[in-house]
Amino acid sequence: LGPNNLISGKAPSPRAYMSFVKSENHVYIFGGYSAADLNDLYKFDAVNLTWTSLTTFVRGPSPPVRDSYGFGEYNGKLYLFGGYSNTACLNDLFLLDLASLTWIDATPATALAPRPPPRLGMGFIRFGLLFFAFGGNDADGYPMGDLWYLDPDKLLWTNLTDSASGDVPSPRAGSGMAEAGGAIYVHGGPEAPGGFSDQLFLF
Repeated sequence: LGPNNLISGKAPSPRAYMSFVKSENHVYIFGGYSAADLNDLYKFDAVNLTWTSLTTFVRGPSPPVRDSYGFGEYNGKLYLFGGYSNTACLNDLFLLDLASLTWIDATPATALAPRPPPRLGMGFIRFGLLFFAFGGNDADGYPMGDLWYLDPDKLLWTNLTDSASGDVPSPRAGSGMAEAGGAIYVHGGPEAPGGFSDQLFLF
C-alpha cells in the first residue's frame, strides 16, 4: 500500500498473532498479542486507505482477549474460533454481524454436539459453504492433527479425522492453509518442539 503517510484514521497498535479477514472492500482485524492479549476490533477500508476503530461501536458480548485464533467470513458475518487467552486455550465461537455490528456468542449452540477441543495456532479457512479447522497446539503446547468442519448455517461441527484417508498430515500448528482449484492446501508448520515441516498436502 505504500508508505504509512498514505493511510489515514486510527490504526491498530503494534501486535502479533492476530488474523485478517476480508469482507467486500474492507479488512477486519481482531485482538492479537502486544505485551498482553487484546480484544479490540478494527476495520481497514482498502479503497480509501482508512483505518477505523470499531471497538466502542460494536454491541453484544465481546469475545474474550485472545491471539492465534481462527477467523473467517461468511454471508456478511465474521466467525471467530478458539485461540489463546492469557493462560488458557479456547474452543468458543463468536459471530460478528457486520450489518448491525453486533457480536453473537454462538458457543452454547455449538456445545450441543461434539466440537473441536481447545487449541491455538490452527489452520482455519472457509471452503465453499463450510469452515475447516486443522491441527493447532493444545493447552500443553503439543501439536494436534485432527480435522473438523463447521457448517455456519447450522452452527454444527463435524469431525473428519477418522474419515480422512491417504497421506494424512502429521500433527502440527502454525501451518499455512489455503484454498485453490477445488482443494485445501496445508503447508509446513512445527510438527513437534524443535522440528518444522516443509511438506505440502492437499485435501
